[in-house]
Amino acid sequence: MNEIAIIGLGEIGTSFGLALKYQKADLHRVGYDSHKYAQDNALNADAIDRIGRGVIDAVKNADIIILAVPADQVEDVLKLIGQDLKKEAAVLDTSPIKSAAIQ
Repeated sequence: MNEIAIIGLGEIGTSFGLALKYQKADLHRVGYDSHKYAQDNALNADAIDRIGRGVIDAVKNADIIILAVPADQVEDVLKLIGQDLKKEAAVLDTSPIKSAAIQ
């Protein structure tokens, strides 16, 4: 079973999780957000299968990581998770401003 981590559970992150809802037999969805209410909302909406205990816990086994965080947080999140990603993991950035991700 593949694992996908969704970092940021606002509208975009939760929408990704909901779009993948019917792939639950093949895909485990782990979510994380710095706001507990966003985590609770995503879990209650069945947009994620579990909440990570922290951002590192959410991404450590993920094959795909979706970053749905504000553009000014992308670089910090990438620096934080970079050492803990699986070697073959793919990271998708949903922010409209790509300069932080490119760096």
